[in-house]
Amino acid sequence: MESSKVLCQSLIKNLANTLKIPVHLFDTKGQLLLSHSNFNEKTNPLLTDHKLFLEILEKSASGEIELYFDGLIFYVALLKDDFIIIAGPILRSDETLSDKVILSAKKHVATPAPLARGKLEQVVNAMCLVYSALNGRECSAEKIMQFAFENLDNNLLDDEISKQISNVLSKQLMLSRPHNDESYERKIREAIMAGDRERLRLAIDCDFDGERGVIAFTPLRNAQNLAIVDVTISSRAAIDAGLNAENIYTIGDGMILEIEQCQSASKAQAIARFAAFKFCEMVRFNQEQEQASRHNPISRSIEEYVKRNLNQDINLKTLAKTLDFDPTYLQKAFKKQMGCTIREAILRWRVEAAQLLLEDNSYSILEISKITGFKTQAHFSRIFKHLIGVNPSKYRQLPPEDLKVNVFKKWGIRK
Repeated sequence: MESSKVLCQSLIKNLANTLKIPVHLFDTKGQLLLSHSNFNEKTNPLLTDHKLFLEILEKSASGEIELYFDGLIFYVALLKDDFIIIAGPILRSDETLSDKVILSAKKHVATPAPLARGKLEQVVNAMCLVYSALNGRECSAEKIMQFAFENLDNNLLDDEISKQISNVLSKQLMLSRPHNDESYERKIREAIMAGDRERLRLAIDCDFDGERGVIAFTPLRNAQNLAIVDVTISSRAAIDAGLNAENIYTIGDGMILEIEQCQSASKAQAIARFAAFKFCEMVRFNQEQEQASRHNPISRSIEEYVKRNLNQDINLKTLAKTLDFDPTYLQKAFKKQMGCTIREAILRWRVEAAQLLLEDNSYSILEISKITGFKTQAHFSRIFKHLIGVNPSKYRQLPPEDLKVNVFKKWGIRK
């Protein structure tokens, strides 16, 4: 134990001198054994506030390296036998925060004194070397920090977030340019939910007095973040209008991934605009379907079943048994309502789903053929080209404005 203490004294001296931070050695009763710092008994919060020391000691009881946060100030501690090494207090910032330092000192009944600044990662990595020397085994700095931040006190987050809010507010006051009125976003949402493209165009292109928020530190990243916000707003409007949430989430995720790969702000903005109009068109199409379904209840029931089981083998016999209809009656009623056979409609629904999946480069054509229920890729390609006019590979290369081909309207089928 005495040899560990001697080794520890040497290690903390090197730690303090290398990183230029305060490092202390205490016994478990709170007696200061050694200190490499500019603090004295009146300025060292570990001495003036015994409760602070006990909290750090209790947190370090496992014998592993522990992090303790006190606002923007942090401590790194390691308990070994009956003594504890504590690095800190250290200011986790490059800015002048004299008010924070004073408040922290008062909180711990200490006389305010200058604090050392340090990078948390460097201090934890250095303490890991001390740990290895004392215990003869390595520890992971990455895991220590991950665990610490997963259990981070909300006060630290409040401090950091409050600082960023203050920065944004000060910029707005200096520029006299507040954020856009909330009606800008509301008009876009309402237009999408109504499925009204012209109303959406007017909402997006309207002049506004304010400006969009600054939510990143570079122009490109800011444009990407704002575009992601726009896609999220548009997608939620589509869901609120009654569209299938899972389908909308999938399309939205694909667009957000595309925004992440943008190399220009204008491309990110263009994708967000395309998303708004795409969701608006999907809402309008869904409204037309719902209106038609009120007159065609049998075809609507069949469509809902097929789209829920798209990757399954579906035939007239299966549908008749599921919906409790005579197969002959079901076929005749469907053809009267839709103008095509059930088999033809199933193929078109499969192709409709494939169109959406082809817009997302995450899936290969073979994978899409399986997902949409085609037995082979060749069969899928043949049916797709017959209905759309181009094969799946060619379709994937088309510009966005040419992608949406309604396979029911194209063939004059009632939908």
